[in-house]
Amino acid sequence: MGKYRVEFDRNGCIGDFACVGVSPDQWETREDGKVSIIGGEKVPNSDNEQKVIGDSEYQNHVLAAAVCPVKVIKIRNLETNELVEI
Repeated sequence: MGKYRVEFDRNGCIGDFACVGVSPDQWETREDGKVSIIGGEKVPNSDNEQKVIGDSEYQNHVLAAAVCPVKVIKIRNLETNELVEI
């Protein structure tokens, strides 16, 4: 089973909500007009968020990253520490 980390640059989010549209079980709309990762954690000293996921959530987050118009959702393979090509 693979381990990945979803990395979300919340400051760069423009509130298009495409990620919520394709993956509503993983992304949610917030009151400030941006989104958040459901179950994610805030990165210290920033407004960014991250979440460690396994294979079962992987495809939903890849799809969310693919439809993001400003490409602020990244997925990192924790075994290789490289970003996944989306």
